[in-house]
Amino acid sequence: MEPGYGCGEKTVTKWLRRQPGEPRTQVAVARPVRAALVIARFFRHESCGQCTQCREGTGWLHKLMVSLEAGTATPSDLDVIDEVTRFMDGHTICALSDAAAWGSGWFLRRFRQEFEDHVTHGGCPLAATSFEV
Repeated sequence: MEPGYGCGEKTVTKWLRRQPGEPRTQVAVARPVRAALVIARFFRHESCGQCTQCREGTGWLHKLMVSLEAGTATPSDLDVIDEVTRFMDGHTICALSDAAAWGSGWFLRRFRQEFEDHVTHGGCPLAATSFEV
């Protein structure tokens, strides 16, 4: 893999502070598309199916994220992911749909270039080292 490709080069960083005066801890995710896929898979499995937005939305998110990893996604699929996550947020009985939309949608909105690279390059260049999801 060439340096600077993007997939695996950028990180999601959040600083956590446990106690006043203690050093901060950095949490990094090097593969945002894979992280979004794992989040989508989890919420698809956990949905009770009562609310349409959650039942259908979590399934769609997972299906679209799998197609991104497999290299069969199209550029319009990224817009569909964004639209589905915005439709799921705040429109259900419980917070599961919100959390699913926040997780996958957050990665897409902040790391759009990585998602576009997956579409352009036909999947993740690190696919040979990835685990089955």
